[in-house]
Amino acid sequence: MSNDWQQGPPQHHAPPPTGARPPGMGGPPPQNQWDADFDPNTKPDPVLWYQLYAGALALLYLAVVGFGIFVVVLGLEASGSAQVEALIQGVIFTGMGVVFGLASAASIFFPRTKWAHTTHIIILALGMTSCCCLPVCIPILMRYNKPDVKRWFGIEDTMGSVANTFS
Repeated sequence: MSNDWQQGPPQHHAPPPTGARPPGMGGPPPQNQWDADFDPNTKPDPVLWYQLYAGALALLYLAVVGFGIFVVVLGLEASGSAQVEALIQGVIFTGMGVVFGLASAASIFFPRTKWAHTTHIIILALGMTSCCCLPVCIPILMRYNKPDVKRWFGIEDTMGSVANTFS
C-alpha cells in the first residue's frame, strides 16, 4: 500500500495565471463599479422611492389631523368624562398628525447632506413601527445604505460598507 497522501496533491489542475491571485486570496480589491457609474446629477432610485413614501406618509398624517379635529368636534358635543376623553384624544391625534406630517413633507425637500440622509433613515425607522408600512420601508431602508445613495448625499463610504456585498 502506498502513501499517496504524503506525496502532495495531484497536479491535474492548471496553475493560476502569473501574477494573478484567486478571488478572496489577497491582492488589490476589485475595482468598484460605483465610482465609474456615479453621476451626481442623477438621483438614485431609492431616493425617489423615499420621496414617494414620505409624500404618502404626509398625506396619511393629514388624514390623522382631520380625524383629530373630528374627534375634538365630537368631544365638544359630549358631556362629562366622555367629553374630556374625546378632547384629549383629539388633541393628541391632531398634534401628532401635524408634527409627523410636517416632518415627512419637509424631508422631501431636504438638501443633499449627511443630516438629511440620517433624517430619512429615522423617518423610515419610525414608519417601521406600523406593520402596514413594513413592506414599503424595509426595501427602501435596505437600499438606502448603499454607496450610491450615500455618495449622492455627499457621504464618503470609507468603512467599505457591508451593504456592498448584497447588491
